[in-house]
Amino acid sequence: MKTKSFTLIEILVALAVISIIAGFVFVYMRGAIDSGKDMKRKADIGIIRNALVQYRSEHYSIVPAQATFCEIGNNCANLDSALQPFLEAAPKDPSGTSYTYQSINGADCNILATLSDGSAYKYDCGADSFSVEAVVNGDCGISSAYELNGSTPGLCDAGTVNSFSGTGPWNWNCLGANRGSNASCIASAAPASLVCSVGFGGCGGATILRLEDPGHHAENHDQSHYSYRLCCTGEDIFDDCSNSHKEIVLKLSSSTHAHVEKKNYDDYPSIYDACLSSKHRNVSCAYANDCSSLGGGYVCLVSISGDTNAHIGDCTIYPTKVCCKVY
Repeated sequence: MKTKSFTLIEILVALAVISIIAGFVFVYMRGAIDSGKDMKRKADIGIIRNALVQYRSEHYSIVPAQATFCEIGNNCANLDSALQPFLEAAPKDPSGTSYTYQSINGADCNILATLSDGSAYKYDCGADSFSVEAVVNGDCGISSAYELNGSTPGLCDAGTVNSFSGTGPWNWNCLGANRGSNASCIASAAPASLVCSVGFGGCGGATILRLEDPGHHAENHDQSHYSYRLCCTGEDIFDDCSNSHKEIVLKLSSSTHAHVEKKNYDDYPSIYDACLSSKHRNVSCAYANDCSSLGGGYVCLVSISGDTNAHIGDCTIYPTKVCCKVY
């Protein structure tokens, strides 16, 4: 009885079929592994976000400042120590690397994880939102978190470079929404100087508030009942609440003889806001027992006796400090 043997062609076809099936299995398994890793990354960012929310609830809604991206649990000293009471140990990326954090002004922040396809999973603490964005390669990507001294054309491979303002150097970051189709480069000017003090009589800079005396009532800068002034000097500093680059310092109960409250309260009408503003730079104000805890660049304007219906004075009178920076 003769047995039928396979021809060389049949063997090659069978091997090809097996290879194709193995390839599909490998791709499926790789996709499943990548998907599992990405799920962990997103869950880890959520854990860090929850710890950061708890921290902000106890620290006047500010976050630790960090001008350039740092690695959480590795070289984010300010953030790591701040989150320690709320996060026993910072989670690590499944690849063994660290997630990254940045907060230029202490008011907003980004936390990033790199997904398996190279895109970035980002948490924006200012908007309290999550998004997936593609990191853009090219000059801007290479220059991310570095200082550039001029308006260099072609910084982004996709999208439009944001306009420059003020004087350099600028700190650059580049992220692209919708996988790069709406990419943009973001330039923030190097920190500007800001000096504020309470004094009697004239003011060498912008009058933010006029004071009955250090420690009592306040009135808007355009009133004339009080002789003490809260004055601030620095590049392009103004007291205009209609300016686009503005930040509310305090809210007043009326234009004169007024009590004050924090900017995030709504007991007092907005028409009596006291503002610090700049022509070209960004302004950030927050409240803390120590302005240095907010990060570099914050200076104390005045202190207040409470959250609302508060007295106001120089920085030595009350424990809550009104801290601002221009950047």
